[in-house]
Amino acid sequence: MDANTNEKLSSSYAPFNAGEPNGKEMENCVELNLGSKRWTDIPCDERLQTFCHLPARTRFKIRGLPYRIGLDAEYSLNTDRLHGDFYTLVGYTSTWLYHDKTLGHWRLDLRTDKETWAITNSSDYPLGLRQWMINSTEFSGLSKLNIDVCDDQSEYNCNDGSCVPIIDRQHAFWCQLRTIRKMLN
Repeated sequence: MDANTNEKLSSSYAPFNAGEPNGKEMENCVELNLGSKRWTDIPCDERLQTFCHLPARTRFKIRGLPYRIGLDAEYSLNTDRLHGDFYTLVGYTSTWLYHDKTLGHWRLDLRTDKETWAITNSSDYPLGLRQWMINSTEFSGLSKLNIDVCDDQSEYNCNDGSCVPIIDRQHAFWCQLRTIRKMLN
């Protein structure tokens, strides 16, 4: 139960240990296993340290990656690792995105294969639609990739990396308006 909204959380809300939740009506609370960093459902009469809400982790998504090149499509911000003046983005399996200060561009690297990479010129975080040079055994060449933090269920992403509510049927209009405002400022 989320204490802020009083809504019941689904089992997909957080990563449960294998076979969990399994207590049905008998185990309606959870504990966090610090070793596995996964949840186990437990009876609510057990006395443990508690928390009421975990903030969602911002997910960066890369849209437009060529199929089967091995680079991750989703990333999280690694605030423990500063690379130059920027934080790195860490892929969920084997990729990281960082700013190469020496060469002045952003670079996507596959940690297990130094020959698979992508680069784009940008002095700031590379949000929005940008041209990337990609090198891999499956694909080499230019490709337009769009990086955003939009919620796929409720937001539409604009080419500048901004997000607009998906319920607003005029996506193109709002994206164009944002672009015009940025050009005028």
